[in-house]
Amino acid sequence: MFIDGDGNEHLVGSAYEIEPLITGKEKSYVSRTGLTFWFDLNTRTVWTDRDDVFLHEHESYDRDEPGFVFILHIEGRSIAFSKSSEQRFMLTSSVREDGSRYWEFGQIGAQYENLAKVLTRPLSQTFKMTNAKQFANATQQEFALTLVEDILSHFMGNWLGLAHGKEQSADVIFTKELQQRIARGELVEDAKQ
Repeated sequence: MFIDGDGNEHLVGSAYEIEPLITGKEKSYVSRTGLTFWFDLNTRTVWTDRDDVFLHEHESYDRDEPGFVFILHIEGRSIAFSKSSEQRFMLTSSVREDGSRYWEFGQIGAQYENLAKVLTRPLSQTFKMTNAKQFANATQQEFALTLVEDILSHFMGNWLGLAHGKEQSADVIFTKELQQRIARGELVEDAKQ
């Protein structure tokens, strides 16, 4: 499932499916997962060579400050990657003293009910951005975390720069608390089975 520019949900493979730009594939990267991915400025989406796996950026303003939430669409699940449950939309790439950039994630699988209430579209319409709080299994979790790390290591938040071929780099950091949740299996549905 993906969200179009008007905030409407569509199933992947539907007649309204957004097609990635052909020129976007000319500048592609290969993830450690084996997937090839590329950035599409028009849809603010990172497409892969698998139709059921892509990363979409949602820009929003929480308390009048800009920020992002990334939604990973993977095998029918839409899972949010954000800074924290309190600051869902405050995710931006940050700059270290040495000038290098990084993304810091403190929340994966934020409650979509809260996201839908906070994120508004024109005319205050809201929509469901996510449908899952967890990964299906540990294999899917590892695949997803690796893919997101690989994608965002080539992106520091400047879509226009990417469109003009400007190389970008950033580190991806998971907070200690999130790392502990991952290690305990809290982000995996079948962890307790």
